[in-house]
Amino acid sequence: MKNNRTIAAVSTAAGKGAIAIVRLSGDKSEQIARKILCAENNKIKYKEMNRYALKTSAVKDDVTAVFFKAPKSYTGEDVVEIYCHGNNGIAEEIVLECIRLGASAAENGEFTKRAFLNNKIDLTQAEGIIDIINAESKASINAAYSAIEGDIFKEIETVQKEILSMNAEAGAAVDYPEENIEEVTAQQLLKRINTQKAKLEKLIKSYDGGKKMKDGVKVAIVGEPNAGKSMLLNRLLGCDRAIVTDIEGTTRDTLEEKFEYRGIIFTLIDTAGLRETENEIEKYGIERSYKAIGKADVILSVFEPNKSSVINDGDKSKIIKVLNKSDIYLGGNEDYDIKLSAKTGENVEKLKDLIFEKTCKDISANGATLTNARQLGAVESAFDALERAENSAKNDAFDCIISDLNDAYRALGAVTGAFASDDVVNEIFSRFCVGK
Repeated sequence: MKNNRTIAAVSTAAGKGAIAIVRLSGDKSEQIARKILCAENNKIKYKEMNRYALKTSAVKDDVTAVFFKAPKSYTGEDVVEIYCHGNNGIAEEIVLECIRLGASAAENGEFTKRAFLNNKIDLTQAEGIIDIINAESKASINAAYSAIEGDIFKEIETVQKEILSMNAEAGAAVDYPEENIEEVTAQQLLKRINTQKAKLEKLIKSYDGGKKMKDGVKVAIVGEPNAGKSMLLNRLLGCDRAIVTDIEGTTRDTLEEKFEYRGIIFTLIDTAGLRETENEIEKYGIERSYKAIGKADVILSVFEPNKSSVINDGDKSKIIKVLNKSDIYLGGNEDYDIKLSAKTGENVEKLKDLIFEKTCKDISANGATLTNARQLGAVESAFDALERAENSAKNDAFDCIISDLNDAYRALGAVTGAFASDDVVNEIFSRFCVGK
């Protein structure tokens, strides 16, 4: 898709710094840049960063600039990047001057969207770019970089190529029935379909770990009043974030804070103490506690010596029974997963390891990893289509095989963007900042 508009925007974050970058993309990029840069022979040198005297109608500056000729640029179009001093006023004035000279203000993510439309990147790489910008942990950075490197695209492309090959064989069976190749082809297709199903199943299973690498792990800290939940939150964070008193019911609402451990972001949710109460405000806080429990990836059920866990139902694989106040523990209750003291810090680091092992031990940043629900939904649709193709192959229904394989191919195309709707594409790029 060719866009005749030349766009301009500041590509660096607002604020003072060493440099700010203004980016131009489109057919008029060099022409506009020449008018505001005092370039030798009125020309900007291709692929060379040189120094220029910038002059607009309002400001002057000593800048550097570089010209990328289409299609060897980020967007696939002619691109000029101007590096001025890191003052918002200078950068914004350069953009305004570019607009006066015929450029348009870039929309959110328009530079990257043009890269996608010009086949420089696919949709998974575009999502990787926005993810790496917003990443909050080392794991989320690595997951995003994997997508930018094209790991998801390569895996999808491999499956799509095999689907096309299988479709050709199924088509031959339909178009040339006199060759008597139906039974042999059906057997071959069945084996190959199962191979591709296994690849998609592996991708689907990667989503749980990919989501945790990208968004982190939610940890709900629950228990009766005065079990030491808020003190434990402070210990895990390494700072005094929650108010701690001997008065029961101090925590009336959920409190969320994050910390990074072994490359993963963990969101701790301190909750109101669980008990029967007539206090309306406390009741509301307890309702929120149960909502937090439902959304958590892991639940720390904290209790005191001579008491027991208040959370015993539900998915037990998500529950870690934490006996707190080990500094005053005299024995008795042995039904716990870990014994610690939030007051002294004893075994708190071991609790971090236990949380990590329970939620993240199978996470791998190597290879293709799905990181969002859009990708997961499309791969699941492709997997379902291959299951239909498998059943069709078992029944020698070659017309159905072709239809099912086509459905799988198109579903995978939605992952990479080849068959994504305009609404989906626009929604993805709307999440970008202006200038990216």
